[in-house]
Amino acid sequence: MEPSPILDLTFGLGRNISFLFALAYAYSIIRPQLDRLPSHLRPLVEGLLFGLFALAVMLSPIAIAPGVILDGRTIMLAIAAAFGGFEAATIATAMVILARLNIGGPGMVPGVGGAVISALLGSILYWRYGRRGVAYSGRQFLLLGGALATQWVVWTLVLPPELALKSIQVTTVPNYIMFPAGTYLLGMLLVHEQRRIKAETDLSAERNQLRTLIDSLPDYVFIKDVEQRFVLTNSAHAHAVRATPEQLVGKTALELFPAEVAPQFHADDAQVLQSGKPLINLERVTIGESGEIKTVLTTKIPLRDEQGNVTGLIGISRDITARKQFEAQTIELAAERQRIQVLQRLISDLSHDFRTPLSIINNSLYLLGKADNPQKQQAQIDKVEQQVMRLDKLLGDVLQMSHLDRPDADLALKLYATNLNAFLKPLIQKAEPEAAHKHITLQFVPDANPCFARIDAIAFEPAVVKLLDNALAYTPDGGQITMRTKAQDHHVMISVQDTGFGIAAVDLPHIFERFYRADRARSMETGGNGLGLSIARRIVEAHEGSITVESAPGQGSTFSIQLPTADSMEIA
Repeated sequence: MEPSPILDLTFGLGRNISFLFALAYAYSIIRPQLDRLPSHLRPLVEGLLFGLFALAVMLSPIAIAPGVILDGRTIMLAIAAAFGGFEAATIATAMVILARLNIGGPGMVPGVGGAVISALLGSILYWRYGRRGVAYSGRQFLLLGGALATQWVVWTLVLPPELALKSIQVTTVPNYIMFPAGTYLLGMLLVHEQRRIKAETDLSAERNQLRTLIDSLPDYVFIKDVEQRFVLTNSAHAHAVRATPEQLVGKTALELFPAEVAPQFHADDAQVLQSGKPLINLERVTIGESGEIKTVLTTKIPLRDEQGNVTGLIGISRDITARKQFEAQTIELAAERQRIQVLQRLISDLSHDFRTPLSIINNSLYLLGKADNPQKQQAQIDKVEQQVMRLDKLLGDVLQMSHLDRPDADLALKLYATNLNAFLKPLIQKAEPEAAHKHITLQFVPDANPCFARIDAIAFEPAVVKLLDNALAYTPDGGQITMRTKAQDHHVMISVQDTGFGIAAVDLPHIFERFYRADRARSMETGGNGLGLSIARRIVEAHEGSITVESAPGQGSTFSIQLPTADSMEIA
């Protein structure tokens, strides 16, 4: 049984078109290189390539009759026009025409005409869609393939009648099957490659933009994998460790940073990767390019895949060294301003507190010189002595406050476990003569249990004495002062309660401030200088305790000192 010429022709065209696919794949590989050519050279090179591909197809033609051949060159020329444009199509068509003229035969005219028409059909497609950047569809390539098959049938009519009839009988079915199919497959292959190349180009452009963006940032930007190795980093970050971004890739913080800071970075990375939770705005210390200490504000966020698994982390660190220095300078400046204000207030208060006794002394000395009565002379001498004692007390309090303000004042304390019940009793006894002079009842109510606290007895005594003096000064004749101790879970309490004039609510927040006197006139009368309670608070705080006050006008005041309980080992 003889093989069918139509079937042979169909298989022949299939092999021919398969060769076109291989050539088209080669073109897709070469295509990215063409984009680098100058714009005026690219159509020329594309035309030469498409022309060579068409000539390669013509090397394996299918003979219909002597001088009449069929191959896939018309598909290649139409594709050349659709993807390469007019100039590339013209060059490729010219190369094919020259080759066909060289072959000769009765099929020369249909061959040349078919080449021109194929290029025109592809050019129409390019003019309508390609030049405007509109993507081609599979339907358009099927129609183009059908048009190529039709124009072959038309051109066969110029052959001698017998030859034309034979050609139409043999080629019509294979052409209308293989030309649309081949054009469709070849066109869609190149469309797919175009999209792939565009996607790669866009991705590369985005990557370059991202690279430019992060390299222009002064912040440290980096990405790490689950092994804490750098995958990407910017120039600022690499510059900080005296390296290039490429040199950081594949290394960990332990390999790049000094031992003083690397463990902290490593621990932060491990926490983010293991917990899957971000770390936001952490202040971290790092080492700068020149070895200087820097402070950075770091944020690290986990990266996840589509399944939600942690695949790494992205981090950004901002150098806030200058900001921290500015903040420190601002705080220091504010503290310096406060010190100046305190000094100005100190000078103002001291000048007033010194001026008043000095004025009294000066006036008393004047009257002493004028007086001839021994009793009057003695009265003026007593006033001078009283004011001298007041000045001496004021100078003593100022010197004591100055000593307590020293940074190492707390370190000078010699702390021992002391039973406060036994410690306070002699202080009460020392205050009893003055209390008796004013007819004030002075009581001491110790806790039934021993109250042990770690104190420096010599240093702590003035705090209690100041509270007692304050109570005696502001409690009227016939009043009562009660000192109590109370043992609590982890603290011991000392309280001094009086039935004095009380303190107004507006004055309570300031009562422990230096030189603050709620009733300045009464303070002048009692000799108060506004330093006693400030000294008491500073001494208590040096012993890791606290002091508070509860008071209301006409209801007296209660000052309470709270101290940590001494350790049982020390008591034993």
